[in-house]
Formats: sequence, C-alpha cells, structure tokens
Amino acid sequence: MKLLLSALVVIFTSHTASAEVSKYTSKYTRLTKCQAINTGEEDGQNDSYLEKCEGLNGYNVYIESGDTRSWLVLKNNTTEIDLQGTGEGDVYFPIVGGDKLEWRYRTLNGREELVALILRIAGNEREAYEKGISKSTSFLYVFRIHGDKYCLLDKAKTNDLAHRFSDNPNLKCKAYYK
Repeated sequence: MKLLLSALVVIFTSHTASAEVSKYTSKYTRLTKCQAINTGEEDGQNDSYLEKCEGLNGYNVYIESGDTRSWLVLKNNTTEIDLQGTGEGDVYFPIVGGDKLEWRYRTLNGREELVALILRIAGNEREAYEKGISKSTSFLYVFRIHGDKYCLLDKAKTNDLAHRFSDNPNLKCKAYYK
C-alpha cells in the first residue's frame, strides 16, 4: 500500500510540474498627452474632437468625443474596436475617466497573448442624476479581446475585481460587439 501511494504521489507531482499555468500581466498606455487629429472646428462641430494616443499590439488608440461624451476606438490593419456607448446604461454622459488604458496579457508556454482591455469610464451617477443631483462615479469596464472579436465581460469598481474578470477564460460575455 505504501508503495502504491508513493507511486501515485510521484506520478501526480511530475504531471503537475510539467503543466504550465497561465500567467497574467498588464501593460499600460497613456490616455493623456495625445495628439489632436480633429478638434471639430474643421467641420463646424465644436462639440467633437478626435485624439490619437499611444497604443500596443499594432493598435492605434483614439479618443473620440461628441457633445459631452467620450469613448475609445482602437484600430489596426484588420480590426476596429469601437467602444462608443460604453457606460451609457450605468452613468449619464459617460467619458473616458482614466489617464491610462490597461492591456491584459496571458502568457502560456512562453507565448504572450492579449486577452483583455480595462478602461475606466466616469460620469454622473444614474440614480442621483434622475433626482437632479450631480454626483460623479466611475467603473472599470473589462473587454475580452480575441483576434478581431471583442465583448464586454463585466464592470468593476476595483482593479482586483477587474483582473479577476479579465483573467477568467470561462467567464461569459455580457455584451457582444463583433
């Protein structure tokens, strides 16, 4: 019996040691000090603008604005990820509310893969606004990225919870975009 238990322990530990566990890391790009592309003056739309910000993974990152709302658009040679409307069900007049965009990566078998974006959106708290009270709030929106497809996983108030959403490959999307 002791021999059988010893053999099982050796088999189990050698098997688990050889299986690589996914490791998740983050990289950040600034959403400040971006280059103005269109200030709205050229087309008479003084309430709109377009800025190009730093990107990663071949994506160009743009902040677009219309009236008092702002959102991100990411573009590369084959994909456009348009996040217009993010937060509109949660806050009034949503804006890009952070100074950085978090790019979440999974490393497996030595290969790094972009799996999620985490973006802070701020605005007026919906319930307070409906009562005529101006009260700011913000959420971290977590988007799963897979090639040219993306979806909203969930929203979070804390970075820790946002990371738990982004790092869970079994979490189902709440809203699909492409």
